[in-house]
Order: sequence, then structure tokens, then C-alpha cells
Amino acid sequence: MKKKHIILLVVLFGILIVVEHNRPKPVNWNLSFSKNDKIPYGGYVLRKLIESSFQNKKITENHQGLYLFQKQKPLSDTANLLFLTYTFDPDNLELETLLSLIKQGNNAFISATLFEKNFLDTLHLKQEYQWGSMIPSFEKNDHIKMYFTNPKLKTWKSYAINKSFVNNFFSSFDTATTYVLGKDEYNRVNFIRIPYGKGNIYINSLPLVFTNYNLLYGNREYAFNALSYLSGNTLVWDEYYKPNKLQVSTPIRYILSQPALKAAYIVLIIGLVIYLVFEAKRKQRVIPVIKPPLNTSLEFAETIGRLYLNKANHKDLALKKFNYFCEFLRTKYYITEILFDTVFYEKLAEKSGVNHEIIANLFNKITQFKSQEKVRDEELIQFNSLMEEFYKHAK
Repeated sequence: MKKKHIILLVVLFGILIVVEHNRPKPVNWNLSFSKNDKIPYGGYVLRKLIESSFQNKKITENHQGLYLFQKQKPLSDTANLLFLTYTFDPDNLELETLLSLIKQGNNAFISATLFEKNFLDTLHLKQEYQWGSMIPSFEKNDHIKMYFTNPKLKTWKSYAINKSFVNNFFSSFDTATTYVLGKDEYNRVNFIRIPYGKGNIYINSLPLVFTNYNLLYGNREYAFNALSYLSGNTLVWDEYYKPNKLQVSTPIRYILSQPALKAAYIVLIIGLVIYLVFEAKRKQRVIPVIKPPLNTSLEFAETIGRLYLNKANHKDLALKKFNYFCEFLRTKYYITEILFDTVFYEKLAEKSGVNHEIIANLFNKITQFKSQEKVRDEELIQFNSLMEEFYKHAK
């Protein structure tokens, strides 16, 4: 690649970044609920208001599952656990930990649009939904009305909430153990309290009411009245049970989250791939084909066999086979001295489990071969058969 091409690529790359950076950014309507996000559906405003309004409370944060949080940072006094999310979906162990904490005297305020089925079944709840647009309208005056049932919070006026918010409600609950705290204009329950042990679970089905958009442009009074049920010296702000809780903060994730950086990153990757393809075709040498080494063991054995067959030196072959047999006895049965007598035969028969007669015939044959000048074909075959019998029955 020539120098002028590289300079041109860099200039185009820079122009792309400038254009993308100066382009008007669309409003991010993603559901976040995080204290760090200033987008409409973030929790930045609520967190700041809590810090300024509840100065006497100790505020801690949870960035992991409840089970691990309780193991690492056990709550020493009565605490309020605040969960603000779109879907509240703790697993079985986390739900068990949550109920255990509440049973000990802590309170949990959970505001979510959707609740996991196991959570609803455990508390004997059923939910229904009325869906609307997730993007608020600043022009329309349509709204839904919310009420508190608590006489201390109940006022002559209702709380108007933008109608485009998802309006879901609890269609069924255990009336013997559940207290209704809030309803909508159609008398549908959306805010309840369930006593559990020494503590309480406050469940609200309108989490978007607590986000930046509603606190700045809607009715912030509803949010503060709903949170006024929380008491205690410690507030645990949850940052784990959020819509993006599985996301990992990495440089690549940040680059891909910014449209300008994402476009530049894709152009860079494509340019590198094109460069590697053309440069590899130009410079790479031909890779020679290396054949694996051949196994010539079988050919070697055949060659040796033909050599002995052509020489007809059966005596030498028999002595070599007997030497190999003696080495087998040394390694297999740890026999250091080979003797040609009845006592040795009996000892070998006892160790190997081979018949005494086979062993005696084998040793007698080799003794006979040593005294002969030549060994006939049939004698060698008979000697080999005795050896095979020994190997067959040896234990």
C-alpha cells in the first residue's frame, strides 16, 4: 500500500469521525434505571434527590446478586432495599435470600414493569398489562390518574401520569396478607404491601414513574409519597437487577455504544482485513507438502524372514528365539538364572502356570539343537509350537 493511499485513508477516517460527532444525537429512550444515566429512563435524578432528602440515611449500593451481597456485606441493622428495574427476575437462591432478609426485619421496595413467574407465585400474585408507547409525548395531554389508598397520603386530587407509560396492575393477590396502597383511575391495583416476618415487601408496578423523565416533567410527588413508606437507617440502592446487568464495561463496548466511534471502528477493521488479504497474496510463499515418515517395521520383518529362509539356518533362528524366550522369563518372572534341570522346570511351571511337560519338552528341544549341526524344518516348527503353547498359557 502506497504512502499517499495511507494518507488518504487517514483523512477520510478523520472526516468521518468529525461528521458523526457533530451530527444531532437522537434521544436515547433505552430503559436503564441506573443512577449513572441521565437519559429519560435513567435513575440519576432519583438517586440525587434521595441523597439530598435522606441525609440521615446511610446509602450503600449492590452490584451483584443478593446472595453474594449478603455474604460479603451483611446488613447489621434495619435496612431498605430499593429495586428499580424493568424486569425483576432473581433466581431461586437470590429470592430465598431476599425473603430471608425481609423476614429478619428489613424492607424491600420493588418497582418493576414485569415480575418473574417464580417471584409472583411465591407471593401469590398475578399480573396483567396494558401496553402503550414507550416514548412519552410532550404535545399530548393524555394521562392516567393514580391514587393512594392510605388516608395519610390520599388527597382530593389524583396524580397524573403520562399515559404513554406502561400501565400494568395486579389482577389477583391474597387479600388476607396483602394491603392495597395504590390504584389507577379504573380501580386497578398497582401498589401493594405484603408483610413478611418482621419486614415488609412493597411492590409497585410503575417503575417509569421513578425515572428522570417523570421526575423532571411529570409528577414527582407521587414518587416521593410512594417511597415515604421506607424507614430505617440504611438504604441499599440496587445497581445489579437492571435491564443491562449482564453487560460488561469494556473499552470495546464503549466504542460500540457511540455511533461515531462504532462507524470508525468498523471502517478500521474492514481496512485491515483488505490490507491483510492483498498483502498475504503478494508475499506468502508456497507451503511445501511434507509427507509423514513411513512405517517400515513390517517390511523389515519380512526382509529378515526371507534372509533366514534363504540361508536355511534354522539352528541359529531357534537359538535366537530361545534367547528372546529367556529374556521374557527374566522380565516377566524375575528369573535371573536359566537352568536345565527338573527343579528349575518345576519352579518355572509354578510361577507361570504352564504345564511342567511343555516346559520340559521346550528345554529338551533347545538342548538337542545345541548338539546338532543343523535343524530340520519340522523340528523348528515343533519348537515354535512349544513356545507358542507356553506364551498362550503363561499367567
